[in-house]
Amino acid sequence: MLNFKMSELIHSDTAIVHNINNMPDIQSLDNLLNLIFYILQPIRDKFGAIKVTSGYRCQKLNKIVGGVPTSNHTKGCAADIQNANLHAIYNYVVTYLDYDECLFETNKNGVRWLHVSYVKGKNRKIHNPNYKA
Repeated sequence: MLNFKMSELIHSDTAIVHNINNMPDIQSLDNLLNLIFYILQPIRDKFGAIKVTSGYRCQKLNKIVGGVPTSNHTKGCAADIQNANLHAIYNYVVTYLDYDECLFETNKNGVRWLHVSYVKGKNRKIHNPNYKA
């Protein structure tokens, strides 16, 4: 059963602070639904609560947060997630799911998350198996 709310993938405190309309277009919404169905929901079903810290980002928001212009976030194909079991989630995604990217990322303050993406018909299975936790 799908139990994601689209608001989990669209909400952005940064967008609110900068008065940016972060509503996706129809294609991005379709991509978000695929991301939920093929990646995020299976993760939530297996591991319970996951927090989406960044989902869809319009180009203006993506630029403000320092994302690359071609980011999958701008197409509704990616989400950054946090959970106490990131390593187990990583292993689950790369072993059992069809994915485009599954990458550990860390910001300058040492905060870690897992970046996951799904691109219908074009998944590249990019991951970072040698990431040092």
